Amino acid sequence: MLLNRFCRLLGTKLSESRCIRFLSNDINELKQLFAKYDRPNLMRSLVEKNKNIEKLHKAAVLVPILFRNENEARFLLSRRSSTIKTFKSEVCFVGGKQDREDKNEAATAYREGHEEIGLDPAKLTYLAQLTPVVNTNGSIVTPVVVHFDADAFVPRLNTHEVESIFELPVERFLRAHD
Repeated sequence: MLLNRFCRLLGTKLSESRCIRFLSNDINELKQLFAKYDRPNLMRSLVEKNKNIEKLHKAAVLVPILFRNENEARFLLSRRSSTIKTFKSEVCFVGGKQDREDKNEAATAYREGHEEIGLDPAKLTYLAQLTPVVNTNGSIVTPVVVHFDADAFVPRLNTHEVESIFELPVERFLRAHD
């Protein structure tokens, strides 16, 4: 059901069982899959059309995809620290507010991934910058999807911001709840 919708969203005509396998660890297939959702200049056009957006704080999150167990696509998530000012103890993708020195939203997401959990920006493969959303704090948040080699990743948590990290299968987000 949800998985079928996801497959249709991706423009595939695969069965449910083959759709998840479509999310393979072949980096070229991943790039091709996400290419039509890549919106790196969307923020600029949104600001041009609606000047009120410019008043919102800008932020970005890194949506890291990795593979385990014969091409099982997984997301890397974090649990926020209970001592941090906002989003205490919440499960989320790593990310945060854009700094003045950040060139763009992708740079913000890469920087935050490095600062919070030690993801090396040089070892991330950019897949897409998705449509921004407004969060509960009134910030406009841009998701940046990347792939990384889980076997080469050595976590380095900034415990002031992140309590823990963990992986969940992409499939878990796509199937109907029992």
